[in-house]
Amino acid sequence: MTERVTALRNALIDGLVSRQVIRSPAVEAAMRAVPRHHFAPWLSLEDAYFDDSFLLPEATAQAPATISQPTAVAAMLEAFDLHPGLRVLEIGAGSGYNAALMAELVGPTGSVVTVDLEASIVEAARPRLAHYANVQVIHGDGADGWAPGAPYDRIVATVGAWDVPPAWAEQLAPEGKLVFPLHLGGESEEHVLISLRKDGPILVGAGLLALGMVLMRGASSAAGHAGAAPAQDGERWSGAPADELIVTVYPHGTPHDLAPDEKLIDKPSARIVLRHRYATSRFTLGK
Repeated sequence: MTERVTALRNALIDGLVSRQVIRSPAVEAAMRAVPRHHFAPWLSLEDAYFDDSFLLPEATAQAPATISQPTAVAAMLEAFDLHPGLRVLEIGAGSGYNAALMAELVGPTGSVVTVDLEASIVEAARPRLAHYANVQVIHGDGADGWAPGAPYDRIVATVGAWDVPPAWAEQLAPEGKLVFPLHLGGESEEHVLISLRKDGPILVGAGLLALGMVLMRGASSAAGHAGAAPAQDGERWSGAPADELIVTVYPHGTPHDLAPDEKLIDKPSARIVLRHRYATSRFTLGK
């Protein structure tokens, strides 16, 4: 059994390394150390180490949740830029697998708080994470963050966000990073993983990659995903690969004079300004 698990896990990780999804020794070590099948006991061993996502048994039609595809997990871990000693807030506990990986990366001197809206998901994740003394699983709306553990060096989301909740910026340490998949238009599952840092009252950063994600639920997402929202289903951004986007997030209502090469997307909590990394490029708008 142990040899079989090791062989399946190593085959999966070797593939991610060869495809350069895993680029750092730290992420490789974490993914070799954490047994994915422990966080997906309802799957066969072959499925547990297959490069695909699977619905959690606790998931419902109203609250879909998955154990994410290892390719997406590895890409996001690389983007999170985690180091020993960091304090991390994760939005979306899921199976607990990602929290375990982050616990390995931040080590015993760091900590991970993972928050999920669904009580059934929290109840299932807690025993799976009991081995990790530096992980706390919280039942709550991820849009509110978790103020008792703030400030955080990293605030990350492993679910797709429609807005940029103010609590995330408020709970971010001055030199911290906010990394999460943001819906900027198109189909509801389409997101761009962005990395932001504080610059006074605004957040500045860039797009990293495009990916499909399960949608975040709760107060900050209801307006975007419960029905049509003009800002999302009308004009859409296009014409720029995700990793060529420069992103600036202003508090909602902040005046901003758009330059010719900028695109504005208004959200209930934020004004998001997109610009192409290369000044000669322009956004195109479509319906």
